[in-house]
Amino acid sequence: MRDSRNSAWKPLIFIIATGFSLVACQTTTGNDGATPTTTSSEVDYNLFWDQGDHLKDLVAAKKFGEAAKLYDKQKKFFQSDIEKFIKSLRAVADALNDEKEPKFAAAIKSLETVEWPAPEDRWKSVKENLENAKAVLAGYDSEPLLLDERFRLPQVNELERVLNSLRTKLEETAPSVFFRFILRSRQNPKILWRYDAKIV
Repeated sequence: MRDSRNSAWKPLIFIIATGFSLVACQTTTGNDGATPTTTSSEVDYNLFWDQGDHLKDLVAAKKFGEAAKLYDKQKKFFQSDIEKFIKSLRAVADALNDEKEPKFAAAIKSLETVEWPAPEDRWKSVKENLENAKAVLAGYDSEPLLLDERFRLPQVNELERVLNSLRTKLEETAPSVFFRFILRSRQNPKILWRYDAKIV
C-alpha cells in the first residue's frame, strides 16, 4: 500500500518541482515579465524558457547591448536555426548600427577630404584620419553579430573602399614625396624632428 501511494505521489512531486523551476525562471525575468538582469552564463535555461526567449525579452526591453552579448555567448545556439531568431537579431543589429552609423559617416567624410600629396604640417592630420578610420572598422567588427553579412552596414564597405583608395595613393606617391622631404630636411634639420611619424 505504501508503495502504491509513493507511486501516486511521484507525478505530483514532479509537477511541483517543475513549478518551482518555472518560478525560478520568472524571478530572473521579474514578476511582470521584465528583462532578466543576469548574463546568459548565470541563467538556467529549460524546455519552457530558452535562449531564444531570453533574446526576445531583452529586445522587448530595448536592452540591445545585453542582447548582443547574449548572442555572442550563445552563438552556437542561435546559428543552429538562425531564421527562427532572425527578427529579434535584426532588431538588435539595427540598434547597434544606428549607434555606429554616424562614426562611419564622419570617418568617410574625413578621408574624402584628405588632399595628397600634402604639406608636411598636415601629415599628422592625415595619419589621425587613417587611424580613426581603422579604429571605426575594428570597433564595428568587434561585435560578433555584425560580422554576419545580413546585418552589416553598407557604409562598412564604403569606408573600406575609401581607406584602401587613400592608402594606395599614399603608397604610390610615398617615394617621391619623402624624397623631396629628405632633400628639404637636409637644408632644415628641424623638419626631421617635427615630422618623424610614419603616415601609413
